[in-house]
Amino acid sequence: MLDPRPIYEQLRSLCGKRVRYLGEDLIVVDLLDEPYALVLQADGDPAIQADLHGNPCRRAPRTLTVPLLDASGEKLNPDLAEIGVPIKTS
Repeated sequence: MLDPRPIYEQLRSLCGKRVRYLGEDLIVVDLLDEPYALVLQADGDPAIQADLHGNPCRRAPRTLTVPLLDASGEKLNPDLAEIGVPIKTS
């Protein structure tokens, strides 16, 4: 299993910066450490957010969570390259 802690430290400087992912301009709003993931927020109009039961409840910016590791936990998530994050693994 790949140790994501060094990569996590490299990504800390991205908080508050704009990135491009899935054809959208997004802002890095947080970096989670359990599980290791990058949290991105859409900069456009807020979307309707559902409550626990699926009922519309309020308008909030759309967020995306991008895991740092792939599903196997052995390699970096290839989506990080799409975001344009230069990662040093050694």
